[in-house]
Amino acid sequence: MHINRILFIDLLGGIGDVLIALSAIQALGRSYPEAQLTVLTFDPGCELLLGDPLIHQVINVERGAVRQRDHPVWSLLA
Repeated sequence: MHINRILFIDLLGGIGDVLIALSAIQALGRSYPEAQLTVLTFDPGCELLLGDPLIHQVINVERGAVRQRDHPVWSLLA
């Protein structure tokens, strides 16, 4: 199976959740180096992920904005 895109969604709360998820995010990046790894999260968690070489894109979402069905982030799920 060829995986070319991975979307990791961490919209639980804060920086602690990102720290807990970081090992899983990095494991995905190492396991599928050819895949485009995108992480969707809130501030301040995105700040931690921006310099990670295994992550290709970090999308910072405002709290509450994702609930709107016309938000651009929903296009990532298509």
